[in-house]
Amino acid sequence: MMNEKTLHIKDISNLPSLDGTNYGHWQMRMKIYLRSRELLDVCKKSRINNASTSSSNQWSKASFEAINIITSRITERVFREIINCGTVENSHLLWSKIFEQYASRRAVNQGRVWMDWQCCFFDGNLQNYIDNCKKLMMELDTDFASHNSHSGYTQNKKETSSSALITEYDKPHKIIFYCSQGKHNRQCTTHKKEECWEENPHLRPTQQGKKRKNKPKAHLSIVQALETIRGSIKPMSNWVIVDCGATHHMFNSPKFFSNSFEEIKSEVATGDSQSNLLAHGIGNAELRCNGSILNLKNCLFVPKLKCNLISMLELFKDQLTIKQANNSFFLSSKGEVLLEGEIWNRLMYITYDPPNALPTVVNGNLLHCRLGHPGCAVMRNLGLPDQERPCLTCETNKSHQLPFLYHFEPVRHPLDAIHIDVVGPITPESVSVSCFLLTIVDQPTS
Repeated sequence: MMNEKTLHIKDISNLPSLDGTNYGHWQMRMKIYLRSRELLDVCKKSRINNASTSSSNQWSKASFEAINIITSRITERVFREIINCGTVENSHLLWSKIFEQYASRRAVNQGRVWMDWQCCFFDGNLQNYIDNCKKLMMELDTDFASHNSHSGYTQNKKETSSSALITEYDKPHKIIFYCSQGKHNRQCTTHKKEECWEENPHLRPTQQGKKRKNKPKAHLSIVQALETIRGSIKPMSNWVIVDCGATHHMFNSPKFFSNSFEEIKSEVATGDSQSNLLAHGIGNAELRCNGSILNLKNCLFVPKLKCNLISMLELFKDQLTIKQANNSFFLSSKGEVLLEGEIWNRLMYITYDPPNALPTVVNGNLLHCRLGHPGCAVMRNLGLPDQERPCLTCETNKSHQLPFLYHFEPVRHPLDAIHIDVVGPITPESVSVSCFLLTIVDQPTS
């Protein structure tokens, strides 16, 4: 008759091995087995901090047993992905790591199978259609096939799937043909050619925008901006547009800034109330064009901004002038042309040289630390700038003081002369978080 250990090994061998694609099936089988061994709680719940010693030891023993069972039913690739110094000691961390690593993959795999099922059509051959349906049904998990959101037409239409990757379709797709580019689409059945708004723009009804609630005017932390869109081959994020509605210069990349900017958190108000933009920094930027440089102060760094904006109001404050010539314009200061651009669709696009990497600011103190704390004479011989402030590390290393004199007056009796010294700070700290050591030496007895 087989003993309990032999039955335990045989039961584990019947469990499937997790390979990264069968998480749903593996998780259900493993959960059933761990529940039968009374080990499921240590996988779902973490250790109680204020538990007694006996309870803590019992939890650790059950946790190690659960880890042994789980790791015995995973492949070598999965083992390398989830096992680390934390999960190898805690079953709760291991169970959570497996869920985070492979639950999303399972949703993607199920979504792929569901989309394949939606694309399975009858092509006239009944036998091929039946074979394709059987092939797709073999890939469906039991829990996935029985889920309400994926079971076809359910009675309760209000229930939705917990996964955002899969959408429930109650009706077949309806193809809608639109008219565009000023021409009428012949396949469109919603209106006639004479009633087409693309060919007859004067027939399009005027849309009255919804009245928006009056919002308080912007203050220092809120900047008004206007985002525009232009059809061009260049990426929109590289455009630089002169905007009369922007109150500040705004850039979406740190490469435009001439120096490191100051980190801030400021809301940016736009014409679209649904758009949420946030400025992450403020600093000075520069634009180059044919050797000329335009320095811009107090520019905002807005990473999610679709295109870069130059405030016309700020340009006027800097006494800059804008002159137009046909479809071009020139930005000048005291008769010197700094930038030029083109006017397209009533917008002013600046032509500039692509900015290079963020310029490196030479810092004498930083170079002094990175070169191993050389002296001032060595720094000058290397052609490096002097330090802006004294180096604290050098001052600390050069300050020495002997704890005792070389010779002491002789004494005869113990405790007539005692030498006390403090040693520290010592790293690492002790268990009691102590980093200093007090030494007491009796001179006669040493």
